Amino acid sequence: MAAIETIYELTAANPTSMYQSLRELAAHGNIVNFVDSWLSKASFPSTPVPPGDEIIHISTASELHRVATEFENCLASFRLDVLCGREAFYECRTPFGPMVARIGRDDTDQPWEFLGTHARQNRVPPRDACAWTEARFAEIGIRLPVRRGERPEKWQVFERLLDPWYEDFEDLVLDEVLAA
Repeated sequence: MAAIETIYELTAANPTSMYQSLRELAAHGNIVNFVDSWLSKASFPSTPVPPGDEIIHISTASELHRVATEFENCLASFRLDVLCGREAFYECRTPFGPMVARIGRDDTDQPWEFLGTHARQNRVPPRDACAWTEARFAEIGIRLPVRRGERPEKWQVFERLLDPWYEDFEDLVLDEVLAA
C-alpha cells in the first residue's frame, strides 16, 4: 500500500487509472512492469538551480530517459535517487559542447554538492566544459568537491602525455632524454 501512495504522490495518478493498472497487474502478474510504468511518469522534486537556457533541470523520469538515450549512457539508472531527492541532473549547453551535470546529497536536509559531469557514451568530458559547468554551479551556491593537489612533479610528465585533453607539450624536453 505504501508503494501505491508513493506513486500517487509522484505522478498524476487518479483512482480510476490506478484501479485499471492494478486490474492489469492482477491479470498479468508483472509487478516490475507495473512499478516501472508508473515511475516513468513521475515528476522529480524541485532543486536549487534556477531555470535558464544553459543549464536545464531534467525534471521528469521521461526526460531523464530521453537524455540517457541521447547520451548513450546509464543516467536512467539513477531514477530512484532522483525521485527520493538525493540527486538531480541537468542538461548543460556549454560553449565546449553538451554534457550532463549531476548534484547530490545524502539526506534531504543536507546542502547540495556537485558530483560531476557526464559526456556522451560516458567519455571523459573536456576540461574546459567541466570548468565552465562547475563555475556555473558554484555561482548558485552548489558546493564543489574538494580537489586533491597535483601529482608529484616526476609523475606530471606521464599525466600530461596520457591525459586526452592536454594539448600543450611545447615545454616538454624529450630529445635530451632520448639522446642520453
